[in-house]
Amino acid sequence: MINSKLSGTLILVLIISVCASLASAAPLTFNGKTALTPLANDFNPFAPPTPTPTATPNPTPTPTPKPEPTVWPSLDISCITSAAASNLKVQVSGTLSYNKTGIPNAPIYIGYSADGGSHWENFTLVQTRSDGTYDAVWTPNSTGNYIMNAHWDGNDTLHRIDAKVNLALISDSSGNQFSVMSNSNITNIAYNSATQVISFNTNGTSDSESYFYACIPKALVNDVQTLKVNVDGAQVQFASESQPDVWVLSALYSKTEHAITVQIPSVQVISPTNIPWTAIVIVAAIIVVALLAVVVVLRRRRRMAKTVAAILKENRPSY
Repeated sequence: MINSKLSGTLILVLIISVCASLASAAPLTFNGKTALTPLANDFNPFAPPTPTPTATPNPTPTPTPKPEPTVWPSLDISCITSAAASNLKVQVSGTLSYNKTGIPNAPIYIGYSADGGSHWENFTLVQTRSDGTYDAVWTPNSTGNYIMNAHWDGNDTLHRIDAKVNLALISDSSGNQFSVMSNSNITNIAYNSATQVISFNTNGTSDSESYFYACIPKALVNDVQTLKVNVDGAQVQFASESQPDVWVLSALYSKTEHAITVQIPSVQVISPTNIPWTAIVIVAAIIVVALLAVVVVLRRRRRMAKTVAAILKENRPSY
């Protein structure tokens, strides 16, 4: 019994020894071909699998930049304000064109800056009409100085373009709204209600022709020709345009810095100290004389009518 157990143990040891020898031996061949490759001495069946390296993605090719068009269109912008400060509106309009021909159906972004151009805010997007014109209405939150901007992105043949103007808004204690628009910087805008003078300074580039537009409420002046515009103390000619509730004045200037004033004719308040008594007496006398003349004429007509009636009565034929 013991010999049989011993024999079995020896046989098991022999088998394990043979297997170990085969594992470290050269590869087995059959008809000149490898039939079995021995395992490496350090093979560990319980080791974690070697991770597959992550494939590096191919970089996205950078698109070839589109060449910038070299042909520039023309874009302008203007602003007209309402007359009442309680209902302040700014009518923004302009034209996009090339070679004096309007560009239709072009998207125009309109925006403003309230801090000298550091930050911009677009408030609307409009399409140009068939003749290249556009317009929009903007409601400012308050008076002050703004830079207004119109922008077009361009197309395959025409370069993108911006148009900017400076706009200054001010109102008086009676609720009248004034505005000045210019391609120059506008500073120190003020309105003196006692003298009815609007004053401001401009500062533009010396190599460009500058201009300004001023909106004056019609409630303050009936005849636009009674207004006076002074540039650096000298009176200058101006053009004017009538809008529903404001007069729009415009003038050109060429130098860099200017002090400009717009004089509104003063409305005289009648008081005991400034009543022209002599003129009143003369006018009253003329009125009295005219009334007397009318009375005399009426009496003469009545007398003439009585005389004619008497003559007709005397000469009436009898039947």
